Amino acid sequence: MKPWRVRTLMVIILLLAIDLGAYHTMMTDGSTWAVVAFLLMNLMVPVVTGLFLSIRRISRDHTSTTLY
Repeated sequence: MKPWRVRTLMVIILLLAIDLGAYHTMMTDGSTWAVVAFLLMNLMVPVVTGLFLSIRRISRDHTSTTLY
């Protein structure tokens, strides 16, 4: 595997572990940090990831010679 794919896979596994841990703690304890972590992981991470990927694609398309 390419190094960036391994790094991406490790980040996804880490985020999933944090998400599942926060969900488990939220369901058993109802602690505030777990609720905040769970909401941030499920609401903010996809939005930020989508913005990052779209900005990356726009900048990559801008540097190429192909017109869309």
